[in-house]
Amino acid sequence: MFKSYLTSTLRDILKNKGYSSINIIGLAVALAACLLITLFVDDELGYDDFIPNADNKYRIEVIARSGNQLDEPYSHFMGAYAPMIKERSSDVLDSTRYETSQVAVGTDDKFFYENVTFADPNFLEFMGFDAPAGVLDDQQAIVINRTTANKYFAGEDAVGKTLTLNKENDYRVAYVMPDMPRKSHMAIEMIAPYHQVRQEGVNREFMSMNNATYVELRDGLSPDFLTGLIATLIDENVQPGNAGTKASSFREPVFVAVGDVYLKSPAGTIGKASGDINIVVGFISVAVLIVIIATVNYINLATARAMKRAREVGIRKVMGATKSQLITQFLGESLVITIISSLIAIVFVELTLPIFNDALGRDIMFDLFANPLNFIVLLLISVFIGLVAGLYPAFYLSSFNPAAVLKSEKGNSSSIFLRQFLVFLQFSIAITLIAGTTVIVRQTIYANSMDPGYEKEGVLLIRNLRQNGLLDQVEMLDQQLSTIDGVTHVTASQFVPTDPYDFTTGMFLPGKRNDGFGMSILSHQPDFFETYQLQLAAGRGLDESIPLDKVEEIDRDGDATVQTNAFLNRSSARFMGWVDPEDAINKQIVWSLGETSFLEFTIVGVIEDVHLRSIHNPVRPMLYFNFPDFYRTLSIRFATDDYASLIADLEKKWADIAPGVPLGYQILSERVDNFYASENRQVKVFVTFAFIAIIISAVGLLGLTAFSAERRTKEIGIRKVLGARTIDIVKLMLGQFSKPVLLANLLALPVAWWLMDGWLSSFEYRIDLNAIWFIGAGLAALIIAWATVISYSIKAAKANPVDSLRYE
Repeated sequence: MFKSYLTSTLRDILKNKGYSSINIIGLAVALAACLLITLFVDDELGYDDFIPNADNKYRIEVIARSGNQLDEPYSHFMGAYAPMIKERSSDVLDSTRYETSQVAVGTDDKFFYENVTFADPNFLEFMGFDAPAGVLDDQQAIVINRTTANKYFAGEDAVGKTLTLNKENDYRVAYVMPDMPRKSHMAIEMIAPYHQVRQEGVNREFMSMNNATYVELRDGLSPDFLTGLIATLIDENVQPGNAGTKASSFREPVFVAVGDVYLKSPAGTIGKASGDINIVVGFISVAVLIVIIATVNYINLATARAMKRAREVGIRKVMGATKSQLITQFLGESLVITIISSLIAIVFVELTLPIFNDALGRDIMFDLFANPLNFIVLLLISVFIGLVAGLYPAFYLSSFNPAAVLKSEKGNSSSIFLRQFLVFLQFSIAITLIAGTTVIVRQTIYANSMDPGYEKEGVLLIRNLRQNGLLDQVEMLDQQLSTIDGVTHVTASQFVPTDPYDFTTGMFLPGKRNDGFGMSILSHQPDFFETYQLQLAAGRGLDESIPLDKVEEIDRDGDATVQTNAFLNRSSARFMGWVDPEDAINKQIVWSLGETSFLEFTIVGVIEDVHLRSIHNPVRPMLYFNFPDFYRTLSIRFATDDYASLIADLEKKWADIAPGVPLGYQILSERVDNFYASENRQVKVFVTFAFIAIIISAVGLLGLTAFSAERRTKEIGIRKVLGARTIDIVKLMLGQFSKPVLLANLLALPVAWWLMDGWLSSFEYRIDLNAIWFIGAGLAALIIAWATVISYSIKAAKANPVDSLRYE
């Protein structure tokens, strides 16, 4: 019986090569696309699965509330509280913390900037890293990964060797750990004991967010109970703010399971690109839509062919075939086609996976049997498509009355309505995808081309002025580096664009100390304005020749008010109620340094907003002033095409000024581009899959048009004999398929608008939806349908009417 069914199926496939090719290739492409999407989703969802007992471990993040309605999530928590939390609650089994900083690391005279993680002794065990217990108990021990070991001690056993940090602290390599798994939310290369964190007094930091902090709870406990405990600890250690406001009201803890940090953390990962659960959901949605479209194609073509198989069914019934046997046969045919498609899909995946990896910047592997998920997904999708796509045709064909079909060779006319509905459904999906893809691409272009408020091209960054003891040499660095050919400006500053952090502090207006508000500050040399080509909205920038434009010293424990000049960004002026930037000039804002020590700023200018981070983040109210002790980074603007000579001259000058200190320059434009690199890659892949779904729809419609034209061969011949032109035949076919596509527009366009408006709401700065884009998507779908129908209708219309009338 099975052999008979299989033989019959293979004969039918070979007899109807065109129909079979459309079905098999369409299904194969759909299955391959779903497999690739599954590989991507599995890769995204597999982050941090190496961490033991991950279900009970949480990263404590914080929402910093500043009273100005610009509350912002931070991935770092306050350094002091990790051990306190464990000590105060028996439900907290363990806690750990770390901070990663860029440090000059080397042996002898060979130094490089490295990201060094300063962690608690239990950090390695907490995270499940393969390392001996207690390896960080030694105050001068350091753990490095294999890549770092090969970099500094190639061909040697690194254990026991010495690494020097910042040219002053020697550490003994206690263990060489495997490189951090790619699928981790942490970027860790070297780990040193936490007590050596270069920020002195970090253990006493009760309000500054400076550590990644983790806790492990008893099995099954929700972390919400820690909210009250943390508030109590903050209020016990920090004095109330203005008007007796509790300190805890400015810090709201947020608990994110370690397995969710990569995809779901509001604050994102540290030191590497974050994922986005919305993108994962988007890919899954496209996979589902592709499966639906492929299934619709199969049902459409199968029911269209039912007319040709009516006589076959009638003969089989006359010969004694039961309805169940016919259903089994047709379902079997459907499953055979999906199995063949699955095998071709596997080949497609193998061929396209390198391109897919390159597009996403991944190293995803495809092994159908090593990873059970791949096999299960392929099997389930194949069986689903085979059964669902074959179910209606099987019952539909097996229900034919043998006497009727042997006489008329026609089946039930209800299939026409079904095919119309399926075309409507198919193109509803296609139109939604076209409209959605249009919006996604436009938002991506907007993000990449949006004016950030500064000029990113032609700027080099040199970090770690403070750590390398170069703060007292900033003036000399400025003078010496400015003499290099091609260098136009050199300036030192506390932060630069792309830095993931800022310094937000409490301020108030003169005489209104109890009405405080939060504002970010950025210290810089006056040349910062010209280096980054900031745009003035009112007043002026800072001037080195004006004494009040620079703060020489801040005494937090003193008893005085120091006067200095500053300027604001437009967001600050607007927040303060100065809608016209001119209204801010000569106004005062006070920074409380201590109980009796204050820094009073006089506003001398307002600049246009500068996007220091990505457009996902709002521009924070910012105050710019000049205080050399806060400098961290040197920015060098250059205007030369001879980049190699510029770098060579820079390295030579640097070696003379700071011998033994690595230059470690960065290119600002590359850092800015990295903000959106991962997102841009994923958008391109998403668009590709959406395009595949649209093509599958068009191919299915082509097959349906072919069979429709074939079924109406005699009708077309008669029309031509009676004088119908080719254009008349084409119009006839267009009318048949245009109606469901036009109706699909009525459903798809409002749905697409609603979906994309929701998607755009996640962006702080976004495009406005334009009805023309959605109308264009509907027209594009209609044009695709017309082009598909016309391409075959013309062929049918040009056929010799004599041959058409002899048909059947």
